[in-house]
Amino acid sequence: MSVTLSLAASRVAAAAEVLPADVEARAEDGFGRIVLTFRDRSLLPSFDARISSGVLRIAFENEVDVKVSDIPLALSDYISVARRDPDGTGIRLALKHDLRINTMEAGEKLFIDLLPPNWTGLPPGLPDDVVQELARRAEAALRRVRELEQAQLENRTGPKVELRIGEHPTFTRLVFDWTLRFDSKFIREDDLVKVIFNHSAELDLSELRARLPVGVVDATAFDADESLNFLMRVDPAVDIRAFREDQTYVIDIVQPLDAGDGVSDAAQPAAGPGMVTQRVSAPSSREQGSSASPESAPAMAPEPLAPQAPVMPDDRSGAMPEPATTAMTPVVPRPESAPVPNALPAEPMLQPEPARAAEMRAEQPPAESVDESQTGSVVEPMSIGDLIAANTYTGIQPVPEPASDYAQSTDAPVTGSQAVPVTEAPNPEAFTEDQVAEIRNFVSVEARRIGDTVRVVFPFADPVAAAVFRRGNSVWLVFDTDVPIDLRAIETAMGASMRSIDVSEHSGWQTVTMRLTDRALTTIGTDGAGWILTIGDMILEPSRPLQLERNVRGDGSSVLRVGFGAPKMTHVIDDPAVGDQIIAVTGLGPARGLIKAQSFVELQTLTSAHGVAILPHVDDLKLSYAGDDIIIERADGLALSNGNLSSGSSIHQNGQQEEEEQGFIDFSRLAMPNPADYLKMLQRLEGNVAALPARERKTARLELARFQLANRYAHEAIGILSLVNEESGVAANDPTYHMLMGAALVLASRPTEALANLKSSELLDNPDAAVWRVMAEAALGEWTAARLAIPRAQAVIGNYPPELLTEFNLVSARSLVEVNDFGTAAAFLSEVDSDFMTRAQATRYDILRGRIADAAGRFEEALRAFDIASRSKDRPGAAEAKLRALRMRYRDGDLDVGEATEQLESLTTVWRGDEVELQALRFLAQLYAETGQYRSAFTSLRAAIQAQSGSPTTRLMQEEMNGVFTTLFLDGKADDLPPIDALALYYDFRELTPVGRNGDEMVRRLADRLISVDLLGQAAELLQHQVDNRLKGAARAQIAADLALVYLLDRKPEKALAVMNRTRQAHLPKSLDRQRRIVEARALTDTGRSDLALELIGNLRGAEIDRQRADTLWQGERWQEAGEQLEGMHGVRWSDPLRLDEQERLDILRAAIAYSLGGDQLGLDRLRSKYVAKMSDSPSGAAFDIVTRPIDSKGVEFMAIAKEIAAVDTLESFLAEYRRHYLNGGAPAPDMEPLPQAGAAADAPDPAATAG
Repeated sequence: MSVTLSLAASRVAAAAEVLPADVEARAEDGFGRIVLTFRDRSLLPSFDARISSGVLRIAFENEVDVKVSDIPLALSDYISVARRDPDGTGIRLALKHDLRINTMEAGEKLFIDLLPPNWTGLPPGLPDDVVQELARRAEAALRRVRELEQAQLENRTGPKVELRIGEHPTFTRLVFDWTLRFDSKFIREDDLVKVIFNHSAELDLSELRARLPVGVVDATAFDADESLNFLMRVDPAVDIRAFREDQTYVIDIVQPLDAGDGVSDAAQPAAGPGMVTQRVSAPSSREQGSSASPESAPAMAPEPLAPQAPVMPDDRSGAMPEPATTAMTPVVPRPESAPVPNALPAEPMLQPEPARAAEMRAEQPPAESVDESQTGSVVEPMSIGDLIAANTYTGIQPVPEPASDYAQSTDAPVTGSQAVPVTEAPNPEAFTEDQVAEIRNFVSVEARRIGDTVRVVFPFADPVAAAVFRRGNSVWLVFDTDVPIDLRAIETAMGASMRSIDVSEHSGWQTVTMRLTDRALTTIGTDGAGWILTIGDMILEPSRPLQLERNVRGDGSSVLRVGFGAPKMTHVIDDPAVGDQIIAVTGLGPARGLIKAQSFVELQTLTSAHGVAILPHVDDLKLSYAGDDIIIERADGLALSNGNLSSGSSIHQNGQQEEEEQGFIDFSRLAMPNPADYLKMLQRLEGNVAALPARERKTARLELARFQLANRYAHEAIGILSLVNEESGVAANDPTYHMLMGAALVLASRPTEALANLKSSELLDNPDAAVWRVMAEAALGEWTAARLAIPRAQAVIGNYPPELLTEFNLVSARSLVEVNDFGTAAAFLSEVDSDFMTRAQATRYDILRGRIADAAGRFEEALRAFDIASRSKDRPGAAEAKLRALRMRYRDGDLDVGEATEQLESLTTVWRGDEVELQALRFLAQLYAETGQYRSAFTSLRAAIQAQSGSPTTRLMQEEMNGVFTTLFLDGKADDLPPIDALALYYDFRELTPVGRNGDEMVRRLADRLISVDLLGQAAELLQHQVDNRLKGAARAQIAADLALVYLLDRKPEKALAVMNRTRQAHLPKSLDRQRRIVEARALTDTGRSDLALELIGNLRGAEIDRQRADTLWQGERWQEAGEQLEGMHGVRWSDPLRLDEQERLDILRAAIAYSLGGDQLGLDRLRSKYVAKMSDSPSGAAFDIVTRPIDSKGVEFMAIAKEIAAVDTLESFLAEYRRHYLNGGAPAPDMEPLPQAGAAADAPDPAATAG
């Protein structure tokens, strides 16, 4: 019995090295198991395991250092003798009875199971612990691959992070420098600070842990779930700040005030002769800010100075004389106390500038008289202004009373000639209570960028009234507080999106002006006492829209009223960019504002996220409060039109900019249901256009277009507007034209062109334009964009007629359902009035109702809604309802695969041409693939591509079917199909072949399958197409070698040589060059050019090379060299006790014949003496006796045996060696016969066995 399992996949002949291995043998339940473990390796070396004549031989390409003497002891029922080959490249195990073997590879372990002949069922599996270890390695490898892919995208080797530490007098800065962009999450819970980064990387904390900052107890970092976690345990009183900037993350650890003494002490050098203390000035400019580092200032080493009496105040006012510049009092040494952990290194203190020193002296409170003998040098505290500018203190607690134990420590040793009474020196970092109160009111803004959106938090301690509005590309914020605000975080987060940011402080209030580079949506919301500002491309917290209403006073004049609710303050703001003034009204939350900017004769309102902002056009305009309302008025009243002002969307300038020039369509005024009225008005408007000169017809034609739109004649309106554009050229900068044209194109079902008009910069903030934009985006399937425009459109949709309101609600509900916002979608659906729905709208309503019910788990309600819609006479809606109901029933098990497939086939037959057909075809293709009907699945894909190739559903379906095609021909599922069917399926849908390496491997596997059924011509055609059309470089040379091998199998060595010559190139990988050389050498041998073949492989070594060299020498009739090569191939095989296998016996017979034909009697005698014992007990014993007789006595029997041996085709042995070393597939599958040899006898008898 002979079982050959060639599991080697390497294409490189391994270098000659000794492989250390451990062996473990044990008897399992009904079988024996041998486990070989190769140390220091992650994969197995190439090996060959086979049973021949009752001997199990495990051969390796390289020498293996393994001890096998204990195997027979552990497996005494299976193995009698175990030996290692003399050259160390194999293990031979003598079996006690007939056995089968099953091998399994698991990383560096080789499992060999010895199974009895009567074994049934599946072979034993791997142990659970081995399977778990392999799964762990696979997950780790997958994570590494993902990291490398990310690094390649960033042109880096992998994510790396470096921690830099900067120590400052009052805070410590930790800077995490990443090599690529990252996301982070900051969490603080009491004394624990945690920062999570979305990349896994090694973080060196040795420097940080060696010198922990004051207030930090411990710090650690670890990887979890492919993320880096940085944890730091701190004193609860420590203030932690964190922010991002490009590819760095910064954490500031601000020391609490009660740690000030420790810091001060650590920063001062020990007292001694010549030691001085100087003052370090705090940063006083925003440019220094948080970016200053200790290294940025030049080192100033103090020079020893003579002792000098301390300088004391002249009187109780605290005035100080000018400090001496040549000498300062040395610091009196303090008594020893508990050491301060992680103290800052001693640094010289710089003297403040004279002007600054005078300012600090003026701010210093009166000091009590102090005995000169008990004091050191006097150092003034840092000013509050400098502290706020440097932003180094936040949330600081009042300074505690100094500890008394220090003052009472009188037994400390003294130095010098006499003992001096010691008192604690003043702390230069100490604060007065007024200073602490001022710092507590300091507001540090927190800003963070998430994608294209920036979130800004103003954490006020108490509720603050505010107003937020926009003018052009500038965003204005008004706060009713004089608390200082640090805005540097906004500068970092906004980056290039903002040109500048300015703060203007006033008495009791202040303004913040952000000048952006482009328009962006701005919203604001409350967070306790603070405010949260959001700037980006989406509305996260929509403001409640306010309405302008026209009121008439008793004298008949008009005023404007805004129902604001609890207005707080009115401020007049100067806009330096324009040179005019803005009147702003502030209020507390929640956010409410004027969503739409509106223009009047005397004023203009600005778009506001919160509050009210007005641009006055006259000097006597004033604002007043009437309860919760804001009244805008003049002494003689405002000049307002008589339109309906309560809607908030039809207020326009009277005299400067009429209603018609805003693009607003007054459907209630212009719509004419009566045909006679319509014709009458149409004639009048057309007459107005005709009566005017050509240059003055623009306004009249816009009115005519508006009238046609109000009566739903969209195409007529488009023609009129196109004429206006041709004659006046207004398309580039006229918002009225863009609004009317956009609305007309939406009604004409031309959404792409409509969006080009509705997205003009002048209409981005227009709520009426947002109404039409929602409909256009939804028509194109851009559900996210439609959802973003809905909040702005809601401000004015109530002014539109019921028919358009119904359509808007249905479109909005559909958009929200598509983005899985089912709750809001249900709210829109509840606003739909059934009295104004058409048949098609009613069907859409039922479908949306069913989808929302299905998402909420109300399956029966959803099915009822879909069934109602499926019976509608609106065929598109009915088809969609049938599809959705079918999907639900299949998902819930009410339909099996066959029933679902049958109904889908019926649906795709009767309904075609829209998205419903594509979704049905996709579902049908999935069911076909699930049931193994691959041809039908791919045919469904082809039908979808023919219907709508550019649809997202078609592209998604194509990706799915590409995956099915790859699974078939790359993962081996096509092996279950008959070879002819697999080939036909590939040829019919070969356009699904993936590009790159996977596609090439797919073709190679299919070619192997064709070779296995003797379809050599078809296999050659497949590989030839790859070589000629798809591949370049090394990949082309690789496939060319495979193609040449197919030609060799087909007995066409000339074509094999032609392919090799045509694809020859320099600088190939060594393994590929070796493979091509051996194939070319075989082709040269088969064409009779033995010398060239030997020269080609002359410098190569290896088992497959030795066999090819022997075949070439035999073919070239170089008998003596051939005999020596064949004998040398088996080395000392003659001396071991194991029997020779069939191939070995044939090689020995061929060596003997070669020696005889070459006249080498000495070599023949040597060969006979070596192998006579082994060959005599084998089936080839008689033949061996004949061919090893003296050369002079050879006769007819010798010639007969030599003829039979020469007739044996050596291509089979060549292919076996080639497969073992170079083909990924290894040996043929167990159910597949060895490759047939064209032109050779399929079942030729063993000449060695039959000769005798």
